[in-house]
Amino acid sequence: MRWRSWRWRTARSTPAGPVRVAVSSLDPKSLPAKSKYGVTKPPEEAAKWFAIPEKYADFAQSELQFTAQRGANRYDIELK
Repeated sequence: MRWRSWRWRTARSTPAGPVRVAVSSLDPKSLPAKSKYGVTKPPEEAAKWFAIPEKYADFAQSELQFTAQRGANRYDIELK
């Protein structure tokens, strides 16, 4: 299944250590065509969208985890 790499920084108050990960993806067709700020969604976004199995939206069921470090972190998410 497709996967994507995500990067983020932990907040200064966030301790380093084990992290459980949950992932979800809303179907762009179910979202309003225009945001409250007047921004219109590009049609290609809807064409590239794919459903992510529901189990990944729940921390307890996703089985996705890694060890966060202080500063920048990268976690390659592989959905099976």
